[in-house]
Amino acid sequence: MAASRVNNGNRHNLRLGAFLGVFAIIATGEVFAPRRRLTTSKSRRWLANLAIVALNPLSVVLVYPILPVGLALLASELGWGLLNQWALPYGLEVLIGMAALDLVVYTQHVLHHAIPVLRLVVVTPDMHRVHHSVIIRETNSNYGFNLPWWDRLLGTYKAHPAKGHTDMVIGLSQFRDPQRLILPRLLILPFVGDPGRGPINRH
Repeated sequence: MAASRVNNGNRHNLRLGAFLGVFAIIATGEVFAPRRRLTTSKSRRWLANLAIVALNPLSVVLVYPILPVGLALLASELGWGLLNQWALPYGLEVLIGMAALDLVVYTQHVLHHAIPVLRLVVVTPDMHRVHHSVIIRETNSNYGFNLPWWDRLLGTYKAHPAKGHTDMVIGLSQFRDPQRLILPRLLILPFVGDPGRGPINRH
């Protein structure tokens, strides 16, 4: 039990270190070599988004028994799942598991836009930026979380925004007021107002 706690602590520290390291690199790039002209307060946007990131672990703790980690442990103990039925090399299992997880996240992202009630989670650069275009057809594309394959294979990939990455307008038309992007408004965003509807379509 003690060893398990140590391993869990090391894993959490590793994840936190990786997050902070990647954030520091991306934030430095955004400050010194921004891809686009700043349209909202950087400090306000970072404060709101980082606060949501900090609140995520709390929500995971509250729903842990019924969500992914608990279910994964249960599946491992009971031998559920395809990877528990096959004797595969560990490295291959990791690759298959990562690809499958990425497909699940892709599907989740599509469903969050297609079914508004599921949109309780608000998620590199050029490809995903198209997904945040104000043009609905571009919004309904590039859902991928990590790998670009699923968008390409499933017909939701769009290489470039119509107006180019510099001139494209980012953000849903109904949420362009900066006052609606402060932390309290962001936290209640999935439950109020008109989120719009995202059809599941192919390009």
